[in-house]
Amino acid sequence: MVACGRLCADCASVCELVHALLSRESPWAAPIARVAMKVSIECAAEGEKHDDEYCRACVPVCRAAAKHLQELVER
Repeated sequence: MVACGRLCADCASVCELVHALLSRESPWAAPIARVAMKVSIECAAEGEKHDDEYCRACVPVCRAAAKHLQELVER
């Protein structure tokens, strides 16, 4: 579960970075969103491996984040 927790923290951090970049219309938002999308997908996949309340709540959030990030990347 330690690796899962670290991955979840990384996912939150990189998604927060994308939000900050978007808020100031940075040209780096889309490239970083691509990375955030990959981390979100990996985080959801890792969370599915665990029968833990936190993981069950995290998985759909990570999937939704990946979907929205993909839309951003495809713009």
